[in-house]
Amino acid sequence: MTRAMIVLALFSVMPFLQGCNPCKEEIWNTSTSPDGKWVAVTVMRDCGATTSEIVAVNVHPIAESRLRQKNNALVLKYGKTAGVSWTDSHTLALECRDCTASDVIAKEDKVGPIKIAYTFPLVSVIRSLRTSGCVYDARLNSPNVQPTG
Repeated sequence: MTRAMIVLALFSVMPFLQGCNPCKEEIWNTSTSPDGKWVAVTVMRDCGATTSEIVAVNVHPIAESRLRQKNNALVLKYGKTAGVSWTDSHTLALECRDCTASDVIAKEDKVGPIKIAYTFPLVSVIRSLRTSGCVYDARLNSPNVQPTG
């Protein structure tokens, strides 16, 4: 085997040895907790033609730079985004006024010690309550959790 063939072989397997990630991630926004220990990162992720683009809000300790899927508080279909604000050092508020239930791919109530509070449109809340076997009493302007049957 010639030296050129060996070099060519090494360069062809190098991306696999380095843990090549075929996904493109674009950071849209970052928001640091009031105590400076946590960060919420809004990121668009595109893994190519076989998957749909998504928008995620990833919450992790400030010292951790890698975005891990287990730290996703909210995952939305591409084209939607969430407003991000910290209520206090342990509560993150996420608001998506134009989201419907079908736009939400995944959402968590807590990531590590951080509680996640959501604001979605009224239509989405009503649909969610109906599918969970509850009814919404608009006169009280709050969920009235009662069995429907």
